[in-house]
Amino acid sequence: MVKHVTESELNSAILRFGREIVMKLVKEKEYIYFESDHKLLDFGFKKKNLAVVRSQIKREKMIQHLVKSSGKVKQASVGQTVSTNINDSKIEQDLCCKLLLG
Repeated sequence: MVKHVTESELNSAILRFGREIVMKLVKEKEYIYFESDHKLLDFGFKKKNLAVVRSQIKREKMIQHLVKSSGKVKQASVGQTVSTNINDSKIEQDLCCKLLLG
């Protein structure tokens, strides 16, 4: 059961809640959660590699950075995680949301 986090979902979460809160949710494993294996199969991963995919996502790898046939991280994406994506993002929290949450 894996919640695949995309860059657009991260960006919208940063806009709404701010970088610090999103980073805390990722570190506490609240934002990356598990769904059924059926969803992973629908996404295109092979059944025999689902355990590898789950372990990569537990290590904060983004679903777009995984090879669908093996579940391993793509060579061009080595070192990129959800946390590095959040830190490298230039998106800031909306002022309206900041005032509402503040």
